[in-house]
This record gives sequence, C-alpha cells and structure tokens, in this order.
Amino acid sequence: MSRCLMGDPVRYDGRSKSSGTCHLHLADCFEFYSVCPEVESGLSIPRPPIELVKCPNGLKALGRDDSSLDVTSQLQNFCDRQVAGLSFLSGFVLVPGSPSCGLNTVLIKSPRGRPLSKNGSGLFVTNLREQFPDLPVIEEPDLSDHYALSLFQLRVIFYYLIRQGTVFSKELLAHQMYRDLVHNVEQNYSIKNR
Repeated sequence: MSRCLMGDPVRYDGRSKSSGTCHLHLADCFEFYSVCPEVESGLSIPRPPIELVKCPNGLKALGRDDSSLDVTSQLQNFCDRQVAGLSFLSGFVLVPGSPSCGLNTVLIKSPRGRPLSKNGSGLFVTNLREQFPDLPVIEEPDLSDHYALSLFQLRVIFYYLIRQGTVFSKELLAHQMYRDLVHNVEQNYSIKNR
C-alpha cells in the first residue's frame, strides 16, 4: 500500500493521506506493507511537488513549480533496486493522481505545460505492473465502491493462493479459472458503471 495511506506524513507537503477505508475494510483480511517511492528514493519531506512530463526522450518526473528539478533518475533507480524485491506482495492500494503511485489517473503534460492525458500511471506503478503484470492493484477511492472492494479482495486472495499452489492441483487450470473469473467480474463492473 502507498505509505501515506497508512497515515505516515510522507506526502510532498509533509502530510499523510490516511485511509479509513483501507483500515476498515482490509486490515482484518490482509497484512499491510507500505512503500513511498518518493521518500525511499531519497526525496525530502516536505519536498517540491513533481509532475510527469512527456519529453522527446521519455516520461520525466519534473518539479511542478520548477521544471529544472528532475527527479526521474532518482525514482527510476529506486524502482530498479526495489520493485523486484516486492514479489511477496499479493495486492497494492495506490494513490490517485500521484506521479509515483497513481494508476491511470495521473496528469501527463507536455514540456510547455499543456495537458496531454489524464490517464497516465505513476513511475513506480508502471514499474510494478511491468514486473508483476497480474498483481491486483486498485486506487484507494475505488475501495469505497462495495463491488470494486469485493473484486479487489477476491483477486488478492486468488493471487496469493495461486502463488502458493494451494488453490487447485493443476496450477494452469487454477490460473485460467482465476483469469476467467476476474475478467467476467470486471466486465460486469465496467458495464454497471457506464
């Protein structure tokens, strides 16, 4: 889970973003492990806010108020060193809009500050999903929807059980059944929310 959601004051402004929803609905079921890529990559608390900018040589994490501040390498080095070590996780709760921990809700800008997309993902999340494409991930506000919460819990449990080899005797069958189940539930969820 993103560390600020645990109540730790690690956000760029020195505040937390404690999630009562996570504690209320997930604490009884799962053990929490928290990560703040920005702080753990060496950025200070508080720190200048950053944003994602699509440059000719790729996506950059630059200062929102001072574009000469480039923390892309620092964040990428953290991801290169640490993400592979998170293989023990069975799910991850993320922060919407975060340039490190947002999932399909991050504003991507041009070098001149023009909005290009509101559907980007943070640098840490992008690395996490590349390393573990089947890892269940969700943004914290989505847990307020009972259906999304139930789906996330189900996916985390199945992901854990499949990795442990305890769901079915034939792992391939279990994996395919899991994918089919999640796909069907996700399809119903997206139809319901149109």
